[in-house]
Amino acid sequence: MENNLTITLSLDDEKIKKMKSFYEDNIFPSKSEFISTLIKLDDVTITIYHSNKVVFQGKNAEYEAQIWGEPNNKIVWKYVKEQIGSDEVGTGDYFGPICVCACYVCEKDIDWLNELGVTDSKNLSDDKVIDIAPLLIKKIPYSQMSVDPVKYNNLIENGYNQGKIKSMLHNQVIHNLRLKLNKLKILTIIDQFATENKYYEYIKFSKNIEKDITFETKAESKYPSVAVSSIIARYSFLVKMTALSKEVGMLLPKGAGEKVDSFGKKFVKKYGEEKLKQYCKWHFANTKKILTE
Repeated sequence: MENNLTITLSLDDEKIKKMKSFYEDNIFPSKSEFISTLIKLDDVTITIYHSNKVVFQGKNAEYEAQIWGEPNNKIVWKYVKEQIGSDEVGTGDYFGPICVCACYVCEKDIDWLNELGVTDSKNLSDDKVIDIAPLLIKKIPYSQMSVDPVKYNNLIENGYNQGKIKSMLHNQVIHNLRLKLNKLKILTIIDQFATENKYYEYIKFSKNIEKDITFETKAESKYPSVAVSSIIARYSFLVKMTALSKEVGMLLPKGAGEKVDSFGKKFVKKYGEEKLKQYCKWHFANTKKILTE
């Protein structure tokens, strides 16, 4: 399928009814169990799902969608027959782990992913991620790894930087997934956080170095496989943050802003510096702010 502009709308029953009437002469049969109505025009295909999610794809997608409402998102899905995508979560959060995930998506998954509302996890609420991630985990082949704060801090103290840690995790989850699928040659995309040369420099001493990687910025909004990976990685992060919060009896905040600094001061007052180090990324600038009265 060619790369197309994709617009997604969520419409009510009345507007869906009007759409079906308006495009009555352009309705085609669909074999997908997730699709309610398939509409084909010259320069756009409109897919109406049972959930009342409506996806416009094609050169005139934006024009056609504007007739019916404001888009929930505007993305360019780079569809291919099959692809692996890898993404990470937690790298900018002072508290909690880094979680990296690689997923395999093929063409037959696309309708189901659209029905679920899959997109870049940054555009989804925590509740939505918690709702759909278990469904993705059951159906989509994936490999996921995490580094908890204790191990992360040990690596940093031993001369690693965050880029190297991320690179090693991405390489390993891609290796694991390719072995699981028995597909060593397949389009594989990483949401780019370093140049290709730097990435391979970071992993040059790894036991299994995966090649044929495509590095692309904002890949989670372009490739469905990366979007799915971002959701599963974020789900893992949320689950682990909940567990860590229960351990200390305090709700650990996400991010690395002033609220985190304020919380950190309360944490240190209650538990001390050494305890803080077990739950945070110690080298972040937040540590100095938290420990400075």
